[in-house]
Amino acid sequence: MNHKITFILLLLISSFFLIGCTQPDQKEVTPEPTPNSHILRGHTYLSEITFTPFSTVGNQGQLYMTLKDPKGNPIQGFVEGDNRNFEIFIFSMDLSYFFHIGIDDFSGIGEEDLKKTFFRMGVEFPKDGKYKIYLDHTNNSDRIIEQFDVDSGGLNIPQDGTPQKNFSVEQNIDGYTVLLKKAPVLKSGTPLTLTFDIEKEGVKVTDLGSLRGEKIFVTVVDEEVGSFGRATKQLEINSFTHTFPAPGDYKIFVEFRHQGATKTVSFWVNVESLITIN
Repeated sequence: MNHKITFILLLLISSFFLIGCTQPDQKEVTPEPTPNSHILRGHTYLSEITFTPFSTVGNQGQLYMTLKDPKGNPIQGFVEGDNRNFEIFIFSMDLSYFFHIGIDDFSGIGEEDLKKTFFRMGVEFPKDGKYKIYLDHTNNSDRIIEQFDVDSGGLNIPQDGTPQKNFSVEQNIDGYTVLLKKAPVLKSGTPLTLTFDIEKEGVKVTDLGSLRGEKIFVTVVDEEVGSFGRATKQLEINSFTHTFPAPGDYKIFVEFRHQGATKTVSFWVNVESLITIN
């Protein structure tokens, strides 16, 4: 009898520990926006961006992005692995800061995230002030560009009041020299050719690595950060076509990858009106 009682007690004790120590698997969930969060909606579709600062100093935080169609449903036709299918561009309003990331640059994207078209990433804004965020994605064959505005503060490092412009056609970074070749006068409203020659220590670079499916990536914005576009690659890897929509000053960001490192340089160009009134 004593052996039976002892056996039953051992079973009860074992069950107690199993129940107390075993917990169901927990899945990461999207946190609810805090009072410091900014929920932004795209200007065309109903895509949402939530920026949640890590602290009262609002220059660091998480961006939570959900791509939605005009009815509020996750965008269909989203192709996994096609990094031209979803990209995000961030500009400070003084154009001293530029950030570009594609879907292949995100980590931890699962099948459920892709089905929900939900993405998240950490961001750090280097100066106080306003930033413009562009989402560039496709819905089946339709290309969709949405823009958002976000404020960052707490560093006491303000952005410049106006962009600092350098119209040189030669820019240098980390031993690389990038030369911009273009027409002497650029006109708006017509396709123009932009060519970028890259040298390292005086030798032309011919073995560029792949950067989001391209050898060179060219992004163009006007000085108000209100006009955004990507230059179209021609047959030669360093030549691009772009149509500037209106006269004015534009900043061109050129990204390339070489020997495992990504580099970014920028150029300012002035664009005149296609029609000259005498």
